Amino acid sequence: MFPSPSSLSGAEREAKVSDFECLTQKSIGEGAFGEVYKVRHKVTKKQYAIKVVNKEKVISSNLLNQLVREIRIMYSLKHPHIVKLYNHFEDEDNFYLVLELAEGGTLWQRLARYKSFDEPTSAQYLREVILAVQYLHARDPPVIHRDIKPENLLLDKTGRDSSIKLADFGWSNFFNSDRTRNTYCGTLDYLAPEMITQSGHTTSLDLWNLGVLLFEFLTGTAPFQANTQTAVFEKILKVKIAFPKNFPPLAKDLIYKLLKVNPEERLSLEEIVDHPWLQTQAPLRPTIVQHLTKEPLPCTFDPEELCEIKPFEKHEYKVLNSQNPPACKSSLETELKQTREENVKYKTQLEQKETQLQVVKDKITELKSNLNKLEGDCSAKKKLEDEIKLQLSERNKKVQEIESIQKNEVELYHEYEDLKTKNLQKRTELSLLETEIENYQKLSTEKQKQISSLEHQINKVKYEIDNSKHKHSKINSEMTEEFKSLESEIQNLRDHQDKSLTPLVEFSAENLELLKARSQTENRMLEQYEEANQNLIELENRYTQLKLKYDNEVSNMKKQELSLEGTESLQIDPEQLQSLKQRLAECLEFPYKNKAVYEELNQLQKILLAYENPVQNRLVRLNHKIRNKKKSNN
Repeated sequence: MFPSPSSLSGAEREAKVSDFECLTQKSIGEGAFGEVYKVRHKVTKKQYAIKVVNKEKVISSNLLNQLVREIRIMYSLKHPHIVKLYNHFEDEDNFYLVLELAEGGTLWQRLARYKSFDEPTSAQYLREVILAVQYLHARDPPVIHRDIKPENLLLDKTGRDSSIKLADFGWSNFFNSDRTRNTYCGTLDYLAPEMITQSGHTTSLDLWNLGVLLFEFLTGTAPFQANTQTAVFEKILKVKIAFPKNFPPLAKDLIYKLLKVNPEERLSLEEIVDHPWLQTQAPLRPTIVQHLTKEPLPCTFDPEELCEIKPFEKHEYKVLNSQNPPACKSSLETELKQTREENVKYKTQLEQKETQLQVVKDKITELKSNLNKLEGDCSAKKKLEDEIKLQLSERNKKVQEIESIQKNEVELYHEYEDLKTKNLQKRTELSLLETEIENYQKLSTEKQKQISSLEHQINKVKYEIDNSKHKHSKINSEMTEEFKSLESEIQNLRDHQDKSLTPLVEFSAENLELLKARSQTENRMLEQYEEANQNLIELENRYTQLKLKYDNEVSNMKKQELSLEGTESLQIDPEQLQSLKQRLAECLEFPYKNKAVYEELNQLQKILLAYENPVQNRLVRLNHKIRNKKKSNN
């Protein structure tokens, strides 16, 4: 990198690690690329915070130009709420940034101690962060911090009156309206939607961070928490926030107006200050009034070009070793220094005593801070212990319940087996019943077909009987007329008989006797016909009775089927089952009864045909003889 500004100006030699002594065993903070330690200058006894950045990590990540810009910009920043960079130096392994020491530690540590801040405290911290962000955005070009979070907010001193110091510009960059920023960087819980989608970001990225920061101030947790990174991203992109029930309504409104997916819809810094929530929260201490003007940055901001370092102003840096003048000073100044050494010696001793006193005070402050932290830890542990006791009590209750359940386990198992056996029996009975019902339905279908066939045959027999009646009536009337005509002719022949007509008369008498005999035969057949017709009527009555009984049985079976469909969990009445079996057995007899009826009808039909055929044949022969006789008479 470039030499420190104090060595460039000739005010002192380049600083070294050996010029400082570390006051803490562990780091007091961690940044994006290094750790921070609390140190004291061995000569001046002044305390600083030194950020140690690993060279290999920076160079391998190709971030050397980024670090050069960060250092040059931090030198130019002069704001009460931004950590000041005093000087820097390097060795073979690391870069060292000599920073303003913030005695109060990080705001994240205080938030962890108090769990959350009240509204006045949150509003005061937010105001001071806004002042720092306004100052950064007023540079030319604007500086985007890109990683505003409690870990990067320091407190200038201990106690409730401490003020905010914005630190760690490791992810900061410049906003150029001609070139959109697409770098993916920042902390997971504070990532904005445009950072996740890498659609380009502007200074409004810091406004999203302020909304997340305010939620964490008031609740102690980040608004977008989930088990996986994908789930966190989904919540951020949909702005799914689970606000506590007692969350301040005005603060909620401010957060919603800052956490907009569209960066252009977010409130500006001035609108945040004018928001009703901040206006209703009275300041806890006086805040600065700043008049911002466009200040050009002291270096180029094109990431593809080497950073061009502009000369330093005296107010931008600090001489660390004011008692060690450079070798290039004039001899006159050296003599003047020697003449003042004795006075300085006493002054140095006094400063050493004051430094020792300050160290003691610092230790007392640190012990008090540790004591407060221990008290907070004890309170948290006590609360955790109470929760564990409550959980143990609940678990003991559950164990007792489980033991009581285990005692009845055998009985429940036997009951289950009994129920399972009964259920199997009921299922078997139902299966048999369903089989019988299925058989009944098949028989019912066949029976219905037989009944339809029987009805068809009965209708056919009725039709044939009607035709026979009609033909018989017609033939009977014709024969009666023929008999009358023959008798009149015979009587005429008898009245006028002569010898020549004697054979004819005898023939007619014989024919008349024959016709009478045939008429008597016909009457007997008519009587048989009437008897057959009577049998048919009785058969129809029996068929009607059987059909009525069959319809009743079908109706009862349908009712039983409906009742079976309505039963629950195989609950079947044994008496009802026996009755149903009996009815099915009776129904099984119907096909045999119908068969007997059907055979009887067939026999009756054969008798009718046997009767009808001779009658028809005799009537034909009689008509033929009568016609022949008429012809012979003529």
